[in-house]
Amino acid sequence: MGVQRLDHVGVVVNDLEAVTSFFLDLGLEREGRGPVQGGGCCCFPCRGR
Repeated sequence: MGVQRLDHVGVVVNDLEAVTSFFLDLGLEREGRGPVQGGGCCCFPCRGR
């Protein structure tokens, strides 16, 4: 049985650009990017293929 769906996963990282490249290499598609209310973090919405 494989993973059918992931939703709202949060990961704390030091280098957002490096991690972004990693997830794109896994096959996720970037849907946007923006700050999260309260500051100090960034949202990276993505969708799997």
